[in-house]
Amino acid sequence: MAEIIVRQPIAKNDIKAVLGDGVSSDFIPRLKLTRWDGEASFGVEHDPVGIPIGHRTYTVDNEKHIFDTPPVNFRRGY
Repeated sequence: MAEIIVRQPIAKNDIKAVLGDGVSSDFIPRLKLTRWDGEASFGVEHDPVGIPIGHRTYTVDNEKHIFDTPPVNFRRGY
């Protein structure tokens, strides 16, 4: 699964926001914020351990990113 750049920085001082994980083959609900070319960063994620892969779905519908699992649903859109 590729990372999705939600907010691309224009200047070095701007914040970059990335959704997902570029390393994992499955979508991981992770948001990472970085600033100053990565010198400062903050990230949050939901750990889907215990939820079988067959019960996790990731879709993009009209620029809305949707990650559904039985106990928790995540939506990111405009």
